[in-house]
Amino acid sequence: MARVKYYYDTDTCSFQEARLDKPTLVRSALSYGGFGAAVACMTFYYLLFHYDSAATRSLRAHNTRLADQIAYLESEMASITQDVAELRGKDHEVYRALLKADPLQPSDEATSAAAADRRFENLTLAETKERLDAIDQKLQKQKQSFRRLMGMLMGKESELPYMPCIRPVENDVVSGFGYRLHPILKVRKLHTGIDFSAPVGTPVYATANGKVKLSGSGGNGYGLQVEIQHGYGWETKYAHLSKILVPEGKSVSRGDLIGMSGSTGLCKGPHLHYEVKKNGKKIDPVDFFFSDLSAEAYIDFKRQAGQYNESMD
Repeated sequence: MARVKYYYDTDTCSFQEARLDKPTLVRSALSYGGFGAAVACMTFYYLLFHYDSAATRSLRAHNTRLADQIAYLESEMASITQDVAELRGKDHEVYRALLKADPLQPSDEATSAAAADRRFENLTLAETKERLDAIDQKLQKQKQSFRRLMGMLMGKESELPYMPCIRPVENDVVSGFGYRLHPILKVRKLHTGIDFSAPVGTPVYATANGKVKLSGSGGNGYGLQVEIQHGYGWETKYAHLSKILVPEGKSVSRGDLIGMSGSTGLCKGPHLHYEVKKNGKKIDPVDFFFSDLSAEAYIDFKRQAGQYNESMD
Protein backbone atom coordinates (compact mmCIF):
# COMPACT_ATOMS: atom_id res chain seq x y z
CA MET A 1 0.00 0.00 0.00
CA ALA A 2 1.40 3.37 -1.06
CA ARG A 3 2.31 5.76 1.68
CA VAL A 4 0.28 8.91 2.03
CA LYS A 5 2.33 12.10 2.33
CA TYR A 6 1.20 15.12 4.36
CA TYR A 7 2.33 18.69 4.64
CA TYR A 8 1.67 21.32 7.33
CA ASP A 9 -0.70 24.07 6.20
CA THR A 10 0.19 27.25 8.06
CA ASP A 11 -3.10 28.89 7.09
CA THR A 12 -5.21 26.26 8.83
CA CYS A 13 -2.58 25.21 11.36
CA SER A 14 -3.20 21.57 10.47
CA PHE A 15 -1.68 18.73 8.42
CA GLN A 16 -3.12 18.27 4.97
CA GLU A 17 -2.72 15.35 2.58
CA ALA A 18 -0.17 16.16 -0.19
CA ARG A 19 -1.62 15.81 -3.70
CA LEU A 20 0.46 16.24 -6.90
CA ASP A 21 -1.30 18.09 -9.70
CA LYS A 22 -0.41 17.65 -13.38
CA PRO A 23 1.87 20.72 -13.77
CA THR A 24 3.90 19.60 -10.77
CA LEU A 25 4.24 16.12 -12.19
CA VAL A 26 5.42 17.52 -15.53
CA ARG A 27 7.98 19.78 -13.86
CA SER A 28 9.30 16.88 -11.79
CA ALA A 29 9.55 14.63 -14.82
CA LEU A 30 11.42 17.26 -16.80
CA SER A 31 13.76 17.94 -13.94
CA TYR A 32 14.67 14.27 -13.44
CA GLY A 33 14.85 13.71 -17.20
CA GLY A 34 17.22 16.63 -17.72
CA PHE A 35 19.44 15.45 -14.90
CA GLY A 36 19.53 11.96 -16.39
CA ALA A 37 20.39 13.31 -19.86
CA ALA A 38 23.24 15.38 -18.42
CA VAL A 39 24.64 12.35 -16.65
CA ALA A 40 24.36 10.30 -19.85
CA CYS A 41 26.19 12.97 -21.90
CA MET A 42 28.98 13.22 -19.37
CA THR A 43 29.37 9.46 -19.37
CA PHE A 44 29.47 9.33 -23.18
CA TYR A 45 32.04 12.15 -23.32
CA TYR A 46 34.26 10.35 -20.88
CA LEU A 47 34.05 7.07 -22.74
CA LEU A 48 34.65 8.78 -26.09
CA PHE A 49 37.60 11.00 -25.22
CA HIS A 50 39.15 9.65 -22.04
CA TYR A 51 38.50 5.96 -21.86
CA ASP A 52 41.39 4.43 -23.79
CA SER A 53 40.16 0.99 -24.69
CA ALA A 54 42.24 -1.62 -26.53
CA ALA A 55 40.29 -0.96 -29.72
CA THR A 56 40.91 2.77 -29.47
CA ARG A 57 44.63 2.26 -28.93
CA SER A 58 44.77 -0.06 -31.93
CA LEU A 59 43.00 2.46 -34.17
CA ARG A 60 45.24 5.26 -32.99
CA ALA A 61 48.37 3.23 -33.74
CA HIS A 62 46.98 2.30 -37.16
CA ASN A 63 46.30 5.95 -37.99
CA THR A 64 49.85 6.85 -36.97
CA ARG A 65 51.25 4.20 -39.31
CA LEU A 66 49.06 5.47 -42.15
CA ALA A 67 50.25 9.04 -41.57
CA ASP A 68 53.89 7.87 -41.66
CA GLN A 69 53.29 5.96 -44.89
CA ILE A 70 51.61 8.97 -46.54
CA ALA A 71 54.50 11.23 -45.47
CA TYR A 72 56.95 8.74 -46.98
CA LEU A 73 55.00 8.56 -50.23
CA GLU A 74 54.86 12.35 -50.42
CA SER A 75 58.64 12.51 -49.99
CA GLU A 76 59.16 9.87 -52.68
CA MET A 77 56.75 11.67 -55.02
CA ALA A 78 58.59 14.98 -54.56
CA SER A 79 61.97 13.34 -55.23
CA ILE A 80 60.81 11.54 -58.36
CA THR A 81 59.03 14.64 -59.65
CA GLN A 82 62.23 16.66 -59.30
CA ASP A 83 64.19 14.00 -61.18
CA VAL A 84 61.61 13.95 -63.98
CA ALA A 85 61.67 17.75 -64.23
CA GLU A 86 65.47 17.86 -64.47
CA LEU A 87 65.60 15.16 -67.12
CA ARG A 88 62.74 16.76 -69.03
CA GLY A 89 64.64 20.05 -69.07
CA LYS A 90 67.73 18.34 -70.49
CA ASP A 91 65.54 16.53 -72.99
CA HIS A 92 64.05 19.82 -74.20
CA GLU A 93 67.35 21.66 -74.33
CA VAL A 94 69.38 19.07 -76.14
CA TYR A 95 66.93 16.94 -78.12
CA ARG A 96 65.13 19.86 -79.66
CA ALA A 97 68.06 22.20 -80.29
CA LEU A 98 71.22 20.18 -80.47
CA LEU A 99 70.46 16.79 -82.01
CA LYS A 100 67.20 17.56 -83.84
CA ALA A 101 65.65 14.40 -82.42
CA ASP A 102 62.06 14.10 -81.33
CA PRO A 103 61.58 14.66 -77.57
CA LEU A 104 59.14 12.70 -75.48
CA GLN A 105 55.52 13.45 -76.23
CA PRO A 106 53.94 16.40 -74.31
CA SER A 107 51.17 14.08 -73.11
CA ASP A 108 53.74 12.05 -71.18
CA GLU A 109 55.06 15.17 -69.49
CA ALA A 110 51.57 16.45 -68.68
CA THR A 111 50.66 13.12 -67.10
CA SER A 112 53.73 13.21 -64.88
CA ALA A 113 53.15 16.81 -63.86
CA ALA A 114 49.47 16.26 -63.13
CA ALA A 115 50.22 13.22 -61.01
CA ALA A 116 52.89 15.10 -59.10
CA ASP A 117 50.57 17.96 -58.28
CA ARG A 118 47.82 15.79 -56.81
CA ARG A 119 47.41 16.04 -53.06
CA PHE A 120 47.10 12.92 -50.92
CA GLU A 121 44.40 13.90 -48.43
CA ASN A 122 41.54 12.46 -50.47
CA LEU A 123 43.39 9.46 -51.86
CA THR A 124 43.65 5.98 -50.43
CA LEU A 125 47.09 4.51 -50.01
CA ALA A 126 46.42 2.13 -52.90
CA GLU A 127 45.55 5.01 -55.23
CA THR A 128 48.56 6.97 -54.06
CA LYS A 129 50.87 4.03 -54.72
CA GLU A 130 49.41 3.64 -58.21
CA ARG A 131 50.15 7.27 -58.98
CA LEU A 132 53.65 6.93 -57.58
CA ASP A 133 54.27 3.86 -59.73
CA ALA A 134 52.97 5.74 -62.80
CA ILE A 135 55.42 8.61 -62.22
CA ASP A 136 58.23 6.13 -61.65
CA GLN A 137 57.44 4.55 -65.03
CA LYS A 138 57.64 7.99 -66.66
CA LEU A 139 60.98 8.54 -64.95
CA GLN A 140 62.35 5.25 -66.26
CA LYS A 141 61.16 6.14 -69.77
CA GLN A 142 62.82 9.56 -69.53
CA LYS A 143 66.05 7.98 -68.26
CA GLN A 144 66.12 5.60 -71.22
CA SER A 145 65.52 8.53 -73.54
CA PHE A 146 68.33 10.47 -71.89
CA ARG A 147 70.75 7.55 -72.22
CA ARG A 148 70.01 7.38 -75.94
CA LEU A 149 70.59 11.12 -76.13
CA MET A 150 73.97 10.83 -74.44
CA GLY A 151 74.97 8.17 -76.93
CA MET A 152 74.08 10.52 -79.80
CA LEU A 153 75.80 13.41 -78.08
CA MET A 154 79.11 11.62 -77.69
CA GLY A 155 79.37 11.47 -81.48
CA LYS A 156 79.14 15.28 -81.64
CA GLU A 157 81.43 16.14 -78.74
CA SER A 158 84.16 17.61 -80.94
CA GLU A 159 81.62 19.82 -82.74
CA LEU A 160 80.07 21.39 -79.64
CA PRO A 161 82.53 24.33 -79.19
CA TYR A 162 81.80 25.43 -82.75
CA MET A 163 78.02 25.09 -82.59
CA PRO A 164 76.10 28.37 -81.91
CA CYS A 165 74.25 27.79 -78.65
CA ILE A 166 73.87 31.14 -76.83
CA ARG A 167 72.12 34.41 -77.59
CA PRO A 168 74.37 37.14 -79.06
CA VAL A 169 72.63 39.69 -76.79
CA GLU A 170 70.60 39.18 -73.63
CA ASN A 171 67.65 41.19 -74.92
CA ASP A 172 64.13 40.21 -75.99
CA VAL A 173 63.25 39.04 -79.46
CA VAL A 174 61.38 41.53 -81.68
CA SER A 175 60.83 39.44 -84.79
CA GLY A 176 61.60 35.82 -85.58
CA PHE A 177 62.62 33.62 -88.49
CA GLY A 178 60.13 33.18 -91.35
CA TYR A 179 57.94 35.30 -93.56
CA ARG A 180 57.45 38.78 -92.14
CA LEU A 181 56.38 42.21 -93.35
CA HIS A 182 59.47 44.23 -94.32
CA PRO A 183 59.37 47.62 -92.51
CA ILE A 184 60.88 49.60 -95.40
CA LEU A 185 59.75 47.76 -98.52
CA LYS A 186 56.31 46.97 -97.04
CA VAL A 187 56.19 43.54 -98.68
CA ARG A 188 55.96 40.10 -97.17
CA LYS A 189 59.33 38.42 -97.52
CA LEU A 190 61.41 35.73 -95.84
CA HIS A 191 63.15 37.05 -92.73
CA THR A 192 66.25 34.86 -92.52
CA GLY A 193 67.23 35.58 -88.93
CA ILE A 194 66.07 36.92 -85.59
CA ASP A 195 65.80 40.58 -84.61
CA PHE A 196 66.67 41.40 -81.00
CA SER A 197 65.65 44.65 -79.34
CA ALA A 198 69.01 46.34 -78.70
CA PRO A 199 69.60 50.06 -78.14
CA VAL A 200 72.64 51.53 -79.87
CA GLY A 201 75.79 50.42 -78.07
CA THR A 202 74.47 47.12 -76.70
CA PRO A 203 77.36 44.59 -76.45
CA VAL A 204 77.20 41.80 -79.04
CA TYR A 205 78.93 38.46 -78.38
CA ALA A 206 80.11 35.57 -80.55
CA THR A 207 77.87 32.55 -80.08
CA ALA A 208 80.55 29.90 -80.77
CA ASN A 209 84.24 29.45 -81.48
CA GLY A 210 85.37 30.40 -84.98
CA LYS A 211 87.19 32.85 -87.25
CA VAL A 212 85.89 36.21 -88.48
CA LYS A 213 85.00 35.88 -92.16
CA LEU A 214 83.61 39.39 -92.76
CA SER A 215 84.10 42.56 -90.73
CA GLY A 216 82.56 45.71 -92.22
CA SER A 217 79.81 46.58 -94.67
CA GLY A 218 78.59 43.80 -96.90
CA GLY A 219 76.61 46.05 -99.24
CA ASN A 220 73.49 43.97 -98.73
CA GLY A 221 71.36 46.29 -96.62
CA TYR A 222 72.68 44.89 -93.32
CA GLY A 223 75.03 47.83 -92.70
CA LEU A 224 78.05 47.16 -90.52
CA GLN A 225 78.19 43.45 -89.86
CA VAL A 226 80.35 40.59 -88.63
CA GLU A 227 80.25 37.11 -90.14
CA ILE A 228 81.97 34.26 -88.33
CA GLN A 229 82.90 30.91 -89.85
CA HIS A 230 82.84 28.34 -87.07
CA GLY A 231 83.66 25.07 -88.80
CA TYR A 232 81.62 21.88 -89.19
CA GLY A 233 79.44 23.85 -91.62
CA TRP A 234 78.33 26.46 -89.06
CA GLU A 235 78.29 30.22 -89.79
CA THR A 236 76.72 33.21 -87.99
CA LYS A 237 75.97 36.83 -88.93
CA TYR A 238 75.59 39.88 -86.64
CA ALA A 239 74.17 42.87 -88.56
CA HIS A 240 73.27 46.60 -88.29
CA LEU A 241 76.15 47.19 -85.86
CA SER A 242 77.23 50.65 -84.80
CA LYS A 243 80.79 49.52 -84.06
CA ILE A 244 82.90 46.48 -84.96
CA LEU A 245 85.56 45.28 -82.52
CA VAL A 246 87.12 42.35 -84.41
CA PRO A 247 89.03 42.36 -87.74
CA GLU A 248 88.71 39.80 -90.49
CA GLY A 249 90.76 36.68 -89.86
CA LYS A 250 90.67 37.01 -86.07
CA SER A 251 89.91 33.85 -84.09
CA VAL A 252 87.16 34.25 -81.50
CA SER A 253 85.70 32.11 -78.76
CA ARG A 254 82.14 31.74 -77.61
CA GLY A 255 81.23 34.75 -75.47
CA ASP A 256 83.87 37.10 -76.92
CA LEU A 257 82.77 40.70 -77.48
CA ILE A 258 82.73 41.36 -81.23
CA GLY A 259 80.80 44.63 -81.62
CA MET A 260 78.08 47.04 -80.56
CA SER A 261 74.52 47.07 -81.83
CA GLY A 262 73.18 49.94 -83.91
CA SER A 263 70.91 50.84 -86.81
CA THR A 264 73.22 50.96 -89.84
CA GLY A 265 71.95 49.73 -93.18
CA LEU A 266 68.35 49.29 -94.31
CA CYS A 267 66.37 48.91 -91.11
CA LYS A 268 63.57 50.40 -89.03
CA GLY A 269 65.63 51.33 -85.98
CA PRO A 270 68.29 50.15 -83.49
CA HIS A 271 68.37 46.38 -83.09
CA LEU A 272 70.55 43.35 -83.77
CA HIS A 273 69.86 41.06 -86.72
CA TYR A 274 71.32 37.58 -86.08
CA GLU A 275 71.54 34.66 -88.50
CA VAL A 276 72.70 31.04 -88.31
CA LYS A 277 73.73 28.93 -91.31
CA LYS A 278 74.44 25.21 -91.46
CA ASN A 279 76.17 23.91 -94.60
CA GLY A 280 75.19 27.11 -96.43
CA LYS A 281 71.49 26.94 -95.49
CA LYS A 282 69.98 29.61 -93.26
CA ILE A 283 68.11 28.05 -90.35
CA ASP A 284 66.04 29.32 -87.45
CA PRO A 285 68.46 30.61 -84.76
CA VAL A 286 65.85 30.15 -82.02
CA ASP A 287 66.68 26.44 -81.99
CA PHE A 288 70.18 27.20 -80.72
CA PHE A 289 69.70 29.16 -77.51
CA PHE A 290 69.64 26.14 -75.21
CA SER A 291 72.75 27.01 -73.19
CA ASP A 292 71.54 30.24 -71.58
CA LEU A 293 67.78 29.72 -71.33
CA SER A 294 65.80 27.46 -69.03
CA ALA A 295 63.25 25.13 -70.60
CA GLU A 296 60.43 27.47 -69.55
CA ALA A 297 62.21 30.60 -70.80
CA TYR A 298 63.06 28.86 -74.07
CA ILE A 299 59.41 27.95 -74.68
CA ASP A 300 58.35 31.56 -74.04
CA PHE A 301 61.17 32.91 -76.23
CA LYS A 302 60.23 30.60 -79.10
CA ARG A 303 56.57 31.57 -78.78
CA GLN A 304 57.46 35.26 -79.10
CA ALA A 305 59.76 34.60 -82.07
CA GLY A 306 57.02 32.65 -83.81
CA GLN A 307 54.51 35.51 -83.84
CA TYR A 308 53.81 37.04 -87.23
CA ASN A 309 54.68 40.74 -87.21
CA GLU A 310 56.78 43.37 -88.94
CA SER A 311 60.50 42.72 -88.91
CA MET A 312 63.08 45.41 -88.17
CA ASP A 313 64.96 44.90 -91.47
